[in-house]
Amino acid sequence: VTAAEEAAMLDQVRSPAASWTQLRSRRLQCYGSGAGAGHGELPPWLARLAEALVQAGVFPPDAPPNHALLNEYQPGEGILGHTDGPCYEPLVACVSLGSSALFTFRQRLRSDEIGAEEPRVLEQLVLRPRSLVVFSHDAYHSALHGVAPSARERVEPTVANLAAAAASPNEVIERGVRVSITMRRWSGQPGGPG
Repeated sequence: VTAAEEAAMLDQVRSPAASWTQLRSRRLQCYGSGAGAGHGELPPWLARLAEALVQAGVFPPDAPPNHALLNEYQPGEGILGHTDGPCYEPLVACVSLGSSALFTFRQRLRSDEIGAEEPRVLEQLVLRPRSLVVFSHDAYHSALHGVAPSARERVEPTVANLAAAAASPNEVIERGVRVSITMRRWSGQPGGPG
């Protein structure tokens, strides 16, 4: 994603026509299949992003992304570790806009372990503005993913993509407003294809 493309996407995200849902720790927009009344089609700018992901080989041509979730995080906001659920195919592409953040994969706990122990960090990535992170299969099914509710984060030397993100160990990320565009394929089938 170029700087000009990022600016154009942010203009669309912040358009007066955008329909936001305010949650406790962020606000979101939802488009495409499974998104509810009035949002069954991807708007043209998201349809172009979906096609670009197919052209790049991220999604197969016969199963392009048909669902988009846009989250806007103010400094200090995040999203707890979670899985995306059984109604989506196990392939996710997230484009980050506006600000850097740390993205963490954690061990998925059994029900009896929740609250009794802290999920172990499996991997951590630096998400830069205009970057793309793609995950599937084990990372989709067997790990929680999230972004800490923090205005300031320190990059640990163990971050998996230090070089690719041009990050330095102990770098401090001062979080600004960040928008993530999560592209998935909604299957509509609990349990989804495996």
